[in-house]
Amino acid sequence: ISLMAVALARRVGKDLTEHESRFRAAFYQANVGMLKLDAAGRVVEANQAMADILDHRRDVLLQMSLAELL
Repeated sequence: ISLMAVALARRVGKDLTEHESRFRAAFYQANVGMLKLDAAGRVVEANQAMADILDHRRDVLLQMSLAELL
Protein backbone atom coordinates (compact mmCIF):
# COMPACT_ATOMS: atom_id res chain seq x y z
CA ILE A 1 0.00 0.00 0.00
CA SER A 2 2.85 2.37 0.79
CA LEU A 3 4.38 1.88 -2.66
CA MET A 4 1.02 2.57 -4.28
CA ALA A 5 0.65 5.76 -2.25
CA VAL A 6 4.13 6.93 -3.28
CA ALA A 7 3.44 6.13 -6.93
CA LEU A 8 0.11 7.99 -6.78
CA ALA A 9 1.71 11.01 -5.11
CA ARG A 10 4.39 11.15 -7.81
CA ARG A 11 1.79 10.94 -10.55
CA VAL A 12 -0.33 13.68 -9.00
CA GLY A 13 2.77 15.86 -8.62
CA LYS A 14 3.74 15.27 -12.25
CA ASP A 15 0.19 16.07 -13.42
CA LEU A 16 0.13 19.31 -11.41
CA THR A 17 3.49 20.35 -12.85
CA GLU A 18 2.26 19.70 -16.39
CA HIS A 19 -0.97 21.64 -15.79
CA GLU A 20 0.92 24.59 -14.30
CA SER A 21 3.33 24.59 -17.23
CA ARG A 22 0.45 24.72 -19.72
CA PHE A 23 -1.27 27.47 -17.71
CA ARG A 24 1.89 29.59 -17.62
CA ALA A 25 2.44 29.18 -21.36
CA ALA A 26 -1.16 30.20 -22.08
CA PHE A 27 -0.99 33.10 -19.60
CA TYR A 28 2.17 34.65 -21.02
CA GLN A 29 1.37 33.99 -24.71
CA ALA A 30 -2.24 35.21 -24.59
CA ASN A 31 -3.30 38.18 -26.69
CA VAL A 32 -5.71 39.10 -23.89
CA GLY A 33 -4.40 41.13 -20.97
CA MET A 34 -4.27 39.15 -17.73
CA LEU A 35 -3.18 39.88 -14.18
CA LYS A 36 -2.76 37.60 -11.21
CA LEU A 37 -3.32 39.26 -7.84
CA ASP A 38 -2.52 38.17 -4.30
CA ALA A 39 -5.02 38.34 -1.42
CA ALA A 40 -3.99 41.94 -0.69
CA GLY A 41 -4.71 43.04 -4.26
CA ARG A 42 -1.07 43.36 -5.33
CA VAL A 43 -0.08 42.28 -8.84
CA VAL A 44 2.03 39.12 -8.67
CA GLU A 45 1.98 38.27 -12.39
CA ALA A 46 1.06 40.15 -15.54
CA ASN A 47 1.35 39.16 -19.16
CA GLN A 48 2.79 41.36 -21.89
CA ALA A 49 -0.62 42.01 -23.42
CA MET A 50 -1.76 43.64 -20.15
CA ALA A 51 1.43 45.68 -20.00
CA ASP A 52 0.77 46.90 -23.54
CA ILE A 53 -2.89 47.71 -22.79
CA LEU A 54 -1.96 49.71 -19.69
CA ASP A 55 1.14 51.22 -21.35
CA HIS A 56 3.39 50.07 -18.49
CA ARG A 57 6.39 47.78 -18.40
CA ARG A 58 5.69 44.37 -16.86
CA ASP A 59 8.23 44.93 -14.08
CA VAL A 60 6.43 48.15 -13.14
CA LEU A 61 3.07 46.37 -13.05
CA LEU A 62 4.51 43.83 -10.61
CA GLN A 63 5.09 46.64 -8.11
CA MET A 64 1.53 47.95 -8.25
CA SER A 65 -1.79 47.16 -6.63
CA LEU A 66 -5.13 46.80 -8.35
CA ALA A 67 -6.23 50.06 -6.70
CA GLU A 68 -3.26 51.88 -8.25
CA LEU A 69 -4.07 50.42 -11.67
CA LEU A 70 -7.70 51.45 -11.47
